[in-house]
Amino acid sequence: MKLDNNDIMLALIAIACGGFILLIASGVIDAEPANGTPYWVLALAGMAFVIAGFMIFLRNHSRALDLLAAVLLAGFTLIAGWVTFYSSSEGFSGGIPFLPRDTNVSLGRVMFGLGTLMCFAGFLYALKRFFGSHK
Repeated sequence: MKLDNNDIMLALIAIACGGFILLIASGVIDAEPANGTPYWVLALAGMAFVIAGFMIFLRNHSRALDLLAAVLLAGFTLIAGWVTFYSSSEGFSGGIPFLPRDTNVSLGRVMFGLGTLMCFAGFLYALKRFFGSHK
């Protein structure tokens, strides 16, 4: 299947957005991440956009997509894991009305923890596909 102009534009926008975030994470652009977020988390978020852009370009090359999916999901696993265990409670907002803030923060951490496990499972599946199904 051939890429059309919309696909190319979407891929380039994703790569440019990720590149901008990577410039912040590397210190080229002076900006401070919110709530004490480490720069490596910001770099993983930027890489997610860049990888997604390349995945659009490579959508007909399943072996490359499997590898990029594994890398993308590994990054998501690390980001969600950091939020689960290390992020400040000030970064959590919303929640279930009438519950205490601490309970809502704990629920948020549990949900990010479940997301971490799901991303890790997806990472393992993508690795299985990369190493197993393309002999």
